[in-house]
Amino acid sequence: MKIYNLKKYINIFFNFGFFALLFTLLSKFRFNFNIKIKNKKKINEFFNLLKIYQTNYKLLKIGNNHDGTYVVPNVLNKINYCFSIGVGDTIIFENYLFKKYRIKSFLADNTVTGEIIRKKKGLFFIKKNLSINNNKKNITLRNLLNKCLLKKDQKNLLLQVDIEGDENYIIHKLDNKLLDKFSVMIFEFHFLSIISSKIGIERLLKIFKKIKKNFTIVYIHPNNVFTPFKVNDSSLPCLAEITFLNNKLIKNKKIFNPNNLFNFKNSKKYKQIKLDQFHFID
Repeated sequence: MKIYNLKKYINIFFNFGFFALLFTLLSKFRFNFNIKIKNKKKINEFFNLLKIYQTNYKLLKIGNNHDGTYVVPNVLNKINYCFSIGVGDTIIFENYLFKKYRIKSFLADNTVTGEIIRKKKGLFFIKKNLSINNNKKNITLRNLLNKCLLKKDQKNLLLQVDIEGDENYIIHKLDNKLLDKFSVMIFEFHFLSIISSKIGIERLLKIFKKIKKNFTIVYIHPNNVFTPFKVNDSSLPCLAEITFLNNKLIKNKKIFNPNNLFNFKNSKKYKQIKLDQFHFID
């Protein structure tokens, strides 16, 4: 899916307001700014939801150190299938899963032809976008699973989602029992700048509270295509790839050591973004 779709920015304006759009565009065009929000309680609550934890599983970096590279906990021998929603210019991640672990992947996206996937072993293409509705172009997560797998096989799954901002309108409406079918989830969150609006911060809180009910954040990689911004003097990436591990698999955890972060950049043009300290303070 393409991030430079005008519709994405129009949606920000109509759903989260003028300032959310303004700050998103400032980040896109690499301006530095500091959003001052009076409701510190809400901001601190959100920051607490973004803490990263080290668990009993080692982390693996899969990819070419650029866009399409993801960090996952080493539970891949427990994964049955992968669902990748939003198809980019590379399928290195899905190819690796099949070649190394024989994990088959179902890739869904209505904005591409799927040519990159054709004739690739272990990869299957569904020409639909993830949505809260089912129609000719869209499909819900539940229906996608039912379309690809028998009920008995819908467990121990991996979910990777990069849908260029549409996650902000979908995740909070997903059923927790449905999400619990996944052992690992990787979401690329776009436009965290919506935190600048009252509706935006409430939406982000709703999304992360839903996920954190059954999952723990084990890694955050800031996407450097947009520049980070500050919220009440704390730095936040506008785009972030966040890896979640199902709590059922976690035997022990402690706050993540920032010295163990991987060094890779989505874009070669810009420097790597450094995460703020609040992610690493329990």
